[in-house]
Amino acid sequence: MVGAASNDQSFQDSKDDMKMPVVLVTPLANGDLALKFGYPLPDGGCQKLEATFTKGAVAGQFSNPAMGQTDIRVAFTDYLNFAVLYLETRRGDTRNVWLQLYARAPELFPEGAQKLQLLGPQVGLNPSQGALLPKTVRPPPRRPCGSPAPSKINVSEASQRRRAFVGGRARTPTLPKTTQGWAGTPQGRSGRG
Repeated sequence: MVGAASNDQSFQDSKDDMKMPVVLVTPLANGDLALKFGYPLPDGGCQKLEATFTKGAVAGQFSNPAMGQTDIRVAFTDYLNFAVLYLETRRGDTRNVWLQLYARAPELFPEGAQKLQLLGPQVGLNPSQGALLPKTVRPPPRRPCGSPAPSKINVSEASQRRRAFVGGRARTPTLPKTTQGWAGTPQGRSGRG
């Protein structure tokens, strides 16, 4: 994950200190997604977290009730370099929205960053609520935090599985509308690409 934006207060309080985590996404046979996160710690260690996104009724839509994530959507992807996820969380009476930018490599992919910025106003977020996450500034371990041992993968099979979980084409789903504008972006401008 190379960038994120949210109205979640705990994210706002910690975003300036966050570092880029490693995230491994594996499509499962039943349509769910298995995720493994590796968050770098200041002492050089690694906090690991595993989660499952449960497939929803629509292609590219998921949920994770255990983490309060009631609506997770693949908002946009080019299938090769980046994906932008929309997440809605609910804890008690509090509802928060998130946009997360994932990239295949730990560098910012300009088209992905642009999609993140264009989708922000559609979900009520503004630039001050986002952050590009810096790479960890420490000597890398033998394998990056959360990375599996290298293995051979059938690229064709992986592409088919990726396309299956987001409906088979690069797309932007219908997201909740808002009247709040994004700084420097005209209200009502579409994030569809």
